[in-house]
Amino acid sequence: MSDGEGPITARSLMKTDFRTIESDRPLREAMELLLDFGDQRPPLPVVVMHADGSFAGLITPRALFKGLLRKLRPEEVAALPEPDLLAAMDGQLDLPVAEAMVRDMPRAYLDDRLITLMKINCEHRQEFTPVLEDDRVLGIIYLTDIFHAAASLAITHDAEGIELPPDEDEGLSH
Repeated sequence: MSDGEGPITARSLMKTDFRTIESDRPLREAMELLLDFGDQRPPLPVVVMHADGSFAGLITPRALFKGLLRKLRPEEVAALPEPDLLAAMDGQLDLPVAEAMVRDMPRAYLDDRLITLMKINCEHRQEFTPVLEDDRVLGIIYLTDIFHAAASLAITHDAEGIELPPDEDEGLSH
């Protein structure tokens, strides 16, 4: 984070280790990247780039599901037997990532402060936010990192931390 030297910004919170895929690659490749997340829970998003390297969007497990099921109405998904559902998804993995990626999402910039990042994530309900400079992704900020930074500020608001009021009934236990 900021180690007490200046404000907490996107630059100090972002993770620079992320995966990328070009927007014209098939969903099958994006799925392979999403499946190869090791011990990370939830799976890391994959940054989608245009051929020129500029930011196009993100592919997430939810976006991939929507891409696979795009030919079906929600009520059909629940009613179809599994073999028919798999048949309806046949060929969808060959679609380009651009057909399923999340395009409309908040973006952060290197010098965005913690309060801006908190506001962005409250308004858009994303688990992660890409950090851009000149339309290039430099990193990803996870909601949990924003939460930890905000919580650590709240806990260490002053040198003595937050003083909790004494329990009204000290005899009660949880």
